[in-house]
Amino acid sequence: MQNQVEVYISICIPTYKRTEYIKESLQSALSQDYDHFEVIISDDSSHDEIRDIAASFQSPKVRYVKNSPPLGLIPKLNWFLSEAKGDWVVILCDDDRLEPGYLRKLAAHITHHPEASLARSRYRLIDREGTMKRLDPQNPPVMDPFEATSKVFLPYRQTYAMNITGVLFKKEILKRSGGFLNLYDGLYVDRLAWAAIGAAGLTLFEAEPLCSIRIHSSSISGGFKG
Repeated sequence: MQNQVEVYISICIPTYKRTEYIKESLQSALSQDYDHFEVIISDDSSHDEIRDIAASFQSPKVRYVKNSPPLGLIPKLNWFLSEAKGDWVVILCDDDRLEPGYLRKLAAHITHHPEASLARSRYRLIDREGTMKRLDPQNPPVMDPFEATSKVFLPYRQTYAMNITGVLFKKEILKRSGGFLNLYDGLYVDRLAWAAIGAAGLTLFEAEPLCSIRIHSSSISGGFKG
């Protein structure tokens, strides 16, 4: 849903059993200094703890769905594509967080470049306690499809590591390309998706780090967490 002034964005949180950080993640989503968004939580847990955490915020922006039987990660990601109200979608893992200006600043970039298909900010890698380990490298503020797609497939030491969290993308482009693909036993699902979307339009980069990716022993790995 997009008009001449505002971009409507869906923040999508896939979760399964892990309760340690999701309150912080959800708080970061609801603390955005931008009004035009929703938060969708897709929960594969058998317990009700995450439902109760979501309900504790008492926010009309939050939509919680419990999956019974569990869907699994990739089906949940594709479910978001059908259920999200926004033309633009960002995945937020249940242990990561967004800074308050994330939506506002990326929405402003999209408004200035309506031909864009993907936007992201610089991110921090943080540890279990939230201490920053490093920043990912800077990138050009606007990249054409060739440059953006090339960066996706360069070795990590030459560019940023790819993550599922914090990449804002145009929903319909990914739907047309088949959604999140379950290839290579689920590895590199994010990298393949960003390549497909980045090939369809401009990729925008915000130099301020507005997203934190948490790395710990139980975080998603194998192409999802860099």
